Amino acid sequence: MEFKDFYDRYNNEDITTITEVVKEAFSEPLSKAIYEEYDVAEVALEFLGHHESAKKYQEIEDFYQLLMEHNQELFLENKEYYIEVLMKYHCAQGNREKVLGYLQDLLSFGYQNYDILLLIIYYALFYGYIEQVDELIEHLYDKIKNDEELIEGATIDFTLFKFSIELEKLYHAQAKSSDTLNWEPFREKMASYDFELIEAFRQAIEQGLLYTGDNVQEDFLSTFPENKQAILGALQLVFMKYIHQQGCSFVVSAMIWNALLKYWVENEANDWESFFQFEEDRFTDFLRDQGGVMIDYRHMIANILWGSAYVVEFLHHTQLFDEALYQTQMQTINTVKSSFKEAYNIDLWQYNFVLNWTAPNDALATAQEEDKKLFAGSFELTGEDQNEVLFGKPQDFLPKPSDIWGDGGMNLPPIAPSKPKVERRSHNYKRNERVTVRYQDGTIKEKVKFKTIQDDFELGACEVV
Repeated sequence: MEFKDFYDRYNNEDITTITEVVKEAFSEPLSKAIYEEYDVAEVALEFLGHHESAKKYQEIEDFYQLLMEHNQELFLENKEYYIEVLMKYHCAQGNREKVLGYLQDLLSFGYQNYDILLLIIYYALFYGYIEQVDELIEHLYDKIKNDEELIEGATIDFTLFKFSIELEKLYHAQAKSSDTLNWEPFREKMASYDFELIEAFRQAIEQGLLYTGDNVQEDFLSTFPENKQAILGALQLVFMKYIHQQGCSFVVSAMIWNALLKYWVENEANDWESFFQFEEDRFTDFLRDQGGVMIDYRHMIANILWGSAYVVEFLHHTQLFDEALYQTQMQTINTVKSSFKEAYNIDLWQYNFVLNWTAPNDALATAQEEDKKLFAGSFELTGEDQNEVLFGKPQDFLPKPSDIWGDGGMNLPPIAPSKPKVERRSHNYKRNERVTVRYQDGTIKEKVKFKTIQDDFELGACEVV
C-alpha cells in the first residue's frame, strides 16, 4: 500500500480499527519525502493515545518495537511517550521483566523529553525499582546538567532522589548496628551531584536516623516551634524508618513527608498537635494542586494521600496523637480518599503501588483489601463509566505566579500582558472520532473527525448533532 493511501485511511477511520494497516505502513523505513509531506509523528502519537484509551497495550508494545527496528529517528523522538504508557501498565501489572526492559532502553538510548523521563522515573520509584533508578541517575546526571535546552537547576530532582537513595544505603550499612555514622563516603558521593551536606542539616538527619527512643514528644518536640526546622528534619527520619518497616523506600517516604510539610506550614500553628492536623477541604484542594497541568501527576496525589494515612498512624504510634484525635484525623483522610476514588474511578489501577505497603493495623489492612478489589476492577472500566465528579476546586488547579517564582523578595521578571480569558467547553470525544456538527449559521458538517472541528466545538461555535 502506498503511504498516501494509508494516510487517507488514517484520516478517515478510527485508528484503533486499522491497527494492522498502521503497522504495515511503518514496517519499513520511511523516506525523507514521506517525513516532509506527512505528519508521521502525529500518527505515532495518535496510535499511542487511542490504543491506550482502548487498553490495547500489546498493540502499543508491538508498534514500539516496530518503530525501534525500522524507523529509529521517529522512535527516538517519541520513545519516552511509549515507555511512559508501557511502564505505567507493566508496573501496575507487576511485570518486572517488562519494566526492567524499558528502563534498560532509557539507559541504552538516553532521553529526548526530560519531563516525560521524570514521569517514568517516578513510576519506577513508586513501584520499588530503586536500584535501576539509581543506575539511571548516575548514567544521565551529567547529560542533564549540561543540557542547554533545560532550565538551570533541572537536575534538582535527580539530586533529591539520589540523596534519599544514598541515605537509605547509609541506614542499612551503619545506622541499624551503630550509634555513630561515617558521613565521608556520603559527602563524597553527593558532592558529585552538587549537594553540600550542611552541618546543621546533617545533625538533624543523624539524630532521626539513630533515634531508638520511645518518647518522641519529649525527645523532639519540647522546644517546638522555636526550633521547628531541625525538629521536623529529625522527625522526618523517624517517620521514614517507621514506614520503611512497612516496605516503603526512603525516597518515596521522603516525597510524602516533604509534600505534607508544604501543607502543614500553612497551619500557622504554635503547638505541634495543631501543626500536624489535616482539614478536609483544604487538604483536598492542596492535593489537587499536586496533580499537574500539562502532565498527569495524579500518581503524586495518590502517594501523598495514601501516605498521609501512614503519617497519622505514625503520629498515633509515637503518642503524638491521642486516640480521639487519631480517629478524627483518620476519618478526614478516609473521606478525602473516598473523594479521590470517586473522581478517578476508571484510573485507580494506575496507582496500585499505594497498596504494596504493609498495613500496620487491622483497620488499614481491611481498607487495603477493599481497595485492592476496587483498583483491580477499575481496569475493566471505560470512559463511559467515568464518574462526573471533581476532586478539589477547579479554580485552584492552575498555579499562581507566586507558586512558580516564590516569595523570597526577588524582583519578578516582566510578564507579558495576558490574553482575554476564553472559556472552553469540556468533552469526551476522541480526536479521531467521527461526529456530525451544526454551526450557528446553520452549516452542517457530517461525519468529520472531531479533531478537525475541536476548537470550534470547545469555543461554542458548533454543536454535535
